[in-house]
Amino acid sequence: MRLHQLKYTTIIDADIERVWNFFSNPNNLEELTPKNMKFEIKNTNNYSMYAGKIISYNITPIASIPMTWVTEITQYKEKDYFIDEQRFGPYKFWHHLHKFIEEDGKTKMIDEVSFAYYGGFIGDALQHSFITKEIKTIFHFRVQKIIELFQA
Repeated sequence: MRLHQLKYTTIIDADIERVWNFFSNPNNLEELTPKNMKFEIKNTNNYSMYAGKIISYNITPIASIPMTWVTEITQYKEKDYFIDEQRFGPYKFWHHLHKFIEEDGKTKMIDEVSFAYYGGFIGDALQHSFITKEIKTIFHFRVQKIIELFQA
C-alpha cells in the first residue's frame, strides 16, 4: 500500500473561537465541498464534535456514482485539533488532521491528509493522477470558500 500525503495551510482572518465553532460543527462540511460532489451528511442529529463520533455522508466523487462515506473522529482537543479517519468509503486508508493555531488575532489552519487507494500497485498507478488531482481541487475550493466565509 502506497501512502500519499498532502498538506495545506490556510490563514483565516478570524479568531480561533469563531473558526473553531465553524469547523467543529460537522454540519458545515457540506458548505466546504464542491456542489458537483452532491455531498450530504446523513446523520445530522448532533452538532457537536467529540472523539468517537461517527459521521456518515452521501457523496458522488467520481463519474456520478453515489456512495456512502463513513468517518470517525478519532482524536479531538478543543480549539487545537481533531482527526477524522475513514471507516468505510472510497479510500483504502484516509487520515485527516485538522490543526488550528491562533496567531495575532487570526487562525492558521493546517490540514494534513494521508490516504491510500484500493487496488495495490496497479490501482495506485491508475488512480493516482486522477483522484489526487480531484482531492487537490476539493481543497482549493475549500480554501476559497473559507476565505469567502471569514472575510471581515
